[in-house]
Amino acid sequence: KGRPVGVLTDTGSDIEETLAAIRRAKAQVAVTRMREQAVKRGLSQLSMAEIDKQIQTTRKARKK
Repeated sequence: KGRPVGVLTDTGSDIEETLAAIRRAKAQVAVTRMREQAVKRGLSQLSMAEIDKQIQTTRKARKK
């Protein structure tokens, strides 16, 4: 049992418009998944100060 690796679809007259729509849909799915994961991990309740602190900590660690 495998997963599909491609999708055939009618592109109409504008392939670029179709590709842009597919990219938007994929991005929306990714954002939805990130939000769901944030809720599961309790990250959706972080205050702005906590978020800023985490960003600072991460940036300091990257500089090392």
